[in-house]
Amino acid sequence: HRLVRSIVFRLVPDSALDDLVQEAFVRVWKKQTELRDSGAAKAWVCKIALNVAYDELRRRGRSLETEGEPELAVAAESG
Repeated sequence: HRLVRSIVFRLVPDSALDDLVQEAFVRVWKKQTELRDSGAAKAWVCKIALNVAYDELRRRGRSLETEGEPELAVAAESG
């Protein structure tokens, strides 16, 4: 749990952290049958956590665009 929380926190250090960590574990649970190599489970869970954080950052970029500030969304996407 701490590792996933740490990964997500590095990209999204705000009040959405708990929800995003929970989303990561939900995805792990739903996709657990897709894990082929149990030795790679830690890396697999970390990748899912990263993807959840990236999805949130992309979602936020789109929401900024729809709020009438496309320059902020472009800045967020470029780095």
